[in-house]
Amino acid sequence: MTEEDDAPRPVIWELHIVPMFRLIDRDHMLLLSGNRRIDLYDYDQVVERSRTGVFQNWIRGHMPPLNVGGPWPAEWIALYERWVSGGFLRLASVSAEYTARLGAGMVTLIATGEKPADEDEVWFERLSTSESPREYALVREELGQPGDPSDFTVKERFAPTAGVSAVVVNDANGRHEVAIG
Repeated sequence: MTEEDDAPRPVIWELHIVPMFRLIDRDHMLLLSGNRRIDLYDYDQVVERSRTGVFQNWIRGHMPPLNVGGPWPAEWIALYERWVSGGFLRLASVSAEYTARLGAGMVTLIATGEKPADEDEVWFERLSTSESPREYALVREELGQPGDPSDFTVKERFAPTAGVSAVVVNDANGRHEVAIG
C-alpha cells in the first residue's frame, strides 16, 4: 500500500457537501434578507460565502438552529472544511450519445462517449424524484490526468412509468430528451 492509498478521498460538492443540506435548511436560508440570503444548493453561492469565512461561522455557531434539528456534528464540519481546503472540488461533466430501450419490463438508459482520462469514473446521477420526466445528469469524477482518453459506456436501468416516453439527460453539451424505444 502506498502513501497515496492512505490519503483521504477528496471531498466533492455533489457527493459529500450537498447531501448535508436538508431541504428545510435550504428553504430557511432562502427566506433571509439581503446579503444573508443564500441558496444552499447553488455551488457558486456557497463557494463565495466560504471564501469570506461567513459560511464557516454559520455552521460552527448556529446552523441549523436547535428548533429545526440543531447544528452540524463535528464530523460534518470537518468534512466541509476539508472541501474548502481541498479547493471546492466538484464533479465534472462529460458528453455522450444516448439511447433508451424498453425490454423485459425495464428501461435501460445507455450513454457512450469518451472521457479525458482512462482513470476517470463516469455515471448517471439522478436529479429529482420526479418520474415525468425522469431526469439525470451524466457526471465524471476526475481521477486521472487528461491526455489518456478512453471510451466509456454507462448504463442505468429503471422501471418505466405509464405515459412516459422519454428520459432527460443533462451533460456537457446541454439538455437531451432521449426517446424510449
